[in-house]
Amino acid sequence: MKIEQAIAEMKKNVGKRNFVQSYDVVFLLQNIDVKKPDQRIKLEVILPHSPFKKPHSLAVIAKTTTNLGKISYQQGLDVIEPIYLESIAQDKKKIKHLANKFDAFLCDVVEVRTMARILGAFLGPKNKMPLMVSGAEANLAQHIKKISRIVRLSTGMQMQLQTLFGYEKMDDSQLIENFNAVVAAVLAKLPKGRTQLKKVFIKQTMAAPVAVEI
Repeated sequence: MKIEQAIAEMKKNVGKRNFVQSYDVVFLLQNIDVKKPDQRIKLEVILPHSPFKKPHSLAVIAKTTTNLGKISYQQGLDVIEPIYLESIAQDKKKIKHLANKFDAFLCDVVEVRTMARILGAFLGPKNKMPLMVSGAEANLAQHIKKISRIVRLSTGMQMQLQTLFGYEKMDDSQLIENFNAVVAAVLAKLPKGRTQLKKVFIKQTMAAPVAVEI
């Protein structure tokens, strides 16, 4: 089934829900050995349209004395000082709470080592590693818009890749463009391209997966 038909069928058959369902794409892989670290697939895709149902809760890791920190604070964003990260470095409960509190993070490039050392082990598995920003960058809106369109995929130890690519209130054309962007990125990342794809499915939150052709 083509992606256009699959999305149309899903929207037609959806029942009444008390929430807006998301769309995920699942890639089943073959001819790859994820037990070998060098064969595991990990990628980041910037989609044409934000796939998220609501705006991200966003935090900025930066010193408040920097241009980035000042602008972030003025725009009402949560600014996490590196000195605060150092103060909770040994408290896993507080670090975990911080990692779970926000959907996404921006980080001043000069603070990347501090961020990675303290938060990396908690943000990495959640695919929440920050988008790096120059401390002199004034166009914060551009970075916020960009991070709202980023999705991350990782095999880990599984023979599949999966990510969100939209939600049911999006136009069909936006869903299709996002889907095609993810497919193109995955095919480009696989060393042997299409031959390493076994099947591709899309699914809604509460619906059975549907196989699609690519």
